[in-house]
Amino acid sequence: MIKECFYNKGTVEGIVLGLKEHPSEWARKTLQKLIERCPLSLKVAFRAFNVGLRQSFREVLEMEFCLNMSMMLHYRYNFINGVRAKLRKKKFVDWVPAFLEEVSEEMVNEMFGNRDGLRLNLSFLDF
Repeated sequence: MIKECFYNKGTVEGIVLGLKEHPSEWARKTLQKLIERCPLSLKVAFRAFNVGLRQSFREVLEMEFCLNMSMMLHYRYNFINGVRAKLRKKKFVDWVPAFLEEVSEEMVNEMFGNRDGLRLNLSFLDF
């Protein structure tokens, strides 16, 4: 089931389509959870997962730090509204942008571009 819905989809939209087409209750519930999440965060996480497959553990931690800081610097509205909605147990959150189709490649690239020069140097760790 997981393979049918996620494997070789290539995009978050592809995963959503795979879940929509699958007849299982699990796929329906998973789709609902994805639809409730921040569209920009979904696309950034999808790319981070794929980039991270080719990185060392240290590089993944450094990338995650930069991504989280970039998201907080440039899209903190989503973080604040997401936390507020969770605390208030609301299903609907006013994300910016509101839909997957509105998240441009440039927006995702911006999060990975590290234009703010953020760095987490973990080279002293031996793992």
